[in-house]
Amino acid sequence: MDPTCTTLANHSWSCVLHLKEKLSSMSKGTSTVLEYLWSIKSITNELSLIGYPLDDVDLILYCLSYLGPKFKDIATVLRAHPSAFSYDQIYE
Repeated sequence: MDPTCTTLANHSWSCVLHLKEKLSSMSKGTSTVLEYLWSIKSITNELSLIGYPLDDVDLILYCLSYLGPKFKDIATVLRAHPSAFSYDQIYE
């Protein structure tokens, strides 16, 4: 669990804000795509544990939004997909 959330265990709202802020400021950077996706999934798992789960649409949006320009074409194709898909399908 995120160390900040461990110290904020009695303040779950603060933890929720902290984790959502981490999500909104994530970027792939020098990580591999799998490391990046795992980091996002790890944060969303923590949110679920404290009662604030993200649905697959929000999870996929976070994943696609911060991949970076190198992955713009693939993100565009995934956004234009005619039907919904799950995070697990992207991860595979």
